[in-house]
Amino acid sequence: ATFTYHLRSPLRSQRQQRETREGALNRSGADVPFPGWEALKAEQEEEAPTVEVQITDALLRQAKEGRVLGYKFSGRRFDCGNVDGFVEATNYCYQTFYRPRQG
Repeated sequence: ATFTYHLRSPLRSQRQQRETREGALNRSGADVPFPGWEALKAEQEEEAPTVEVQITDALLRQAKEGRVLGYKFSGRRFDCGNVDGFVEATNYCYQTFYRPRQG
């Protein structure tokens, strides 16, 4: 399936938002305040803005029509939709299945 969506305005990082505000102040001749060290550090550490699309409504409709199959399982689940979850899953698999046995 292909999903197409349009954003009303582009996603902008904290730094881009600050620079836009500062540019407007510069153009108007106003003083540009220093944002503070914490704000600058937060800008450096910020992950790039992203859009996440969830299709839960479509899944619910499909389920009501009997077109979704599920499987109950026991065991560990990992959210591999982000780096931390992927690393956690990778480490678990290594520790559980691949690391040489001691003793």
